[in-house]
Amino acid sequence: MNQGRLTLTPAEAATLQQAFQMLQRGDADGTARTVRRVLQAAPNSPDALHLLALCHRNAGDLQQAKDTFERALQAAPQHPDLLSNFGALLHRMGRSNEAVARLRKAVSIEPKRLEAWLNLSLALHAIEDKPGALAAAQHAHALAPDQPRTLHMLATALRESGDLEGAEDALRKALAIEPNNGWTWTALGIVRRLIGDPTDSLECYAKARALGYDTPELADAEASAQLDLGRFEEALAAARKLTQVAPDYVAGHVLVAHIQWEYGAGDINDPLGELHTAAAAQPHNIPLRVALANALLEAERSEEALALVLELRQLQDDPPLATAHTMALMQMNRHEEATEVLERAAPRMAHIPGFSIAFARQLIRMKRPDQAARFAEFATRREPHNQEAWAILSIAWRILEDPREHWLCAYDRFVMTRDVDPPTNFADQASFIAVLRERLISMHTAQHAPLNQSLRGGTQTSGSLFGRRDPILRAARDAIRVSIEQLIAALPYDEQHPFLSRRRSSIRFTGSWSVRLRSAGRHVSHYHPQGWLSSAFYIELPPSVAGDSHSGWIQFGEPPQIYETGLTPRRVEQPKVGRLVLFPSYMWHGTMPFNDDAHRMTIAFDATPA
Repeated sequence: MNQGRLTLTPAEAATLQQAFQMLQRGDADGTARTVRRVLQAAPNSPDALHLLALCHRNAGDLQQAKDTFERALQAAPQHPDLLSNFGALLHRMGRSNEAVARLRKAVSIEPKRLEAWLNLSLALHAIEDKPGALAAAQHAHALAPDQPRTLHMLATALRESGDLEGAEDALRKALAIEPNNGWTWTALGIVRRLIGDPTDSLECYAKARALGYDTPELADAEASAQLDLGRFEEALAAARKLTQVAPDYVAGHVLVAHIQWEYGAGDINDPLGELHTAAAAQPHNIPLRVALANALLEAERSEEALALVLELRQLQDDPPLATAHTMALMQMNRHEEATEVLERAAPRMAHIPGFSIAFARQLIRMKRPDQAARFAEFATRREPHNQEAWAILSIAWRILEDPREHWLCAYDRFVMTRDVDPPTNFADQASFIAVLRERLISMHTAQHAPLNQSLRGGTQTSGSLFGRRDPILRAARDAIRVSIEQLIAALPYDEQHPFLSRRRSSIRFTGSWSVRLRSAGRHVSHYHPQGWLSSAFYIELPPSVAGDSHSGWIQFGEPPQIYETGLTPRRVEQPKVGRLVLFPSYMWHGTMPFNDDAHRMTIAFDATPA
């Protein structure tokens, strides 16, 4: 008679409440035994099943917890507590795409559910939906503006969206409420490093350690700051120690791989060897195996990447893995298969802007620009500031001979040049550039380009250049800012245009670095995902740039070779030492190859409206 009963008697409800208190005390096994007695009488009770799922979760049996949550939701599909906790579990299991659906449903049923908004922000970040993650964090902050944890989540989302100043402000507010929180000091140090002050970041980390805070994230952050200060041997030693102490911490293994790749400090035959070994030793650590797959793709080891991605997609399926699958096939020139992968995933994933952009990229490769334009246009409607969506759309429109390509890119107007005036304490530009050149050369300590950049045949400085406590770099930053603001002041305002609608009188730098190319070095054609306005400021040029062969010149409008469009640049610009070149961040640009014994060095940066 009681086989299908959902509701509890008052006595059973009291027993369940006692069981919940046991769980809060950490007794998952005792709680589970008590809950099972209740379930014998009411086997479909969503509250009892919910508590049993939490017991499985706390005991580390995540699959059993998932199965129990699903049973509970069959009985109570609109239960916001169940949906929220199940979403959090799915995210923890690496199934963030499924988590987002559950968590969105939870907040739609109960919009003031703080935990669901916090977990939704985390899950959206995991599927690379940065605007969505920020919106969810803002909802959580609005519900509890004086809680440190909502300020923490807001700071994380702001940081990932490129608003470092906003992230710093949120963290300092959290410290005003809770000054002895080691996590907050660590997070503040990370933001200070990204702003460009690794010395200040180390001071923040020291405060966290003085409070007894000791986590893998802190050790990772300390090693990264050491790397920014040019101490790559110390950074590598710290990163390796981290992987030994916390072998399941993914970012530590990734940091080791990147240091070995960029600074030539690893096995000469395989700088990804330690990452590979770690992933093989932890077959159940899905995020670590995903990180290995991404590194293999960045190193263009496509056959290894494909084999690993196929295994991972059997365990979970989300937009980043579908995109990685496609990328591996494309690197192997298996174009038709790559398109089929995306077509099969589209019914489940096409509503996610990142997936739509990946599909648009592939459709361009497959000579289907009309369909590519539709997917890219969808992404621009969902994320109007997504620079990749506009970059892909510019290719599709150009192939289609759509006049909107010229409306979007306006190469004659939007590629802007200006010679930068020297700071007031320098007699002329030449003396300023000479001092700046020597300072930058001392910072180019790497041996190879970073794994995940457009750079080929050169090196790139670590960290944010303009935030460093260095008088010459700050003088350069201020002189460049003056030139930028003079140039953008001449631009018109157009509320319908993705570039002109964001024009303001001043800017803030969201990233800054220096690149030094060797002979035959170049930038493959690329765009800048984190900016609104991007740049090249020329510090050192080889003699061949002075000729009329376009050797070492910067080009605009040529799509990357991987798209096989056959399209040529819309504009080429001759570099000149001391000259600044500005352009919208979504505009394709790259360096024409050069053969010269001398180097080609620039400062580059991304900026957004202040």
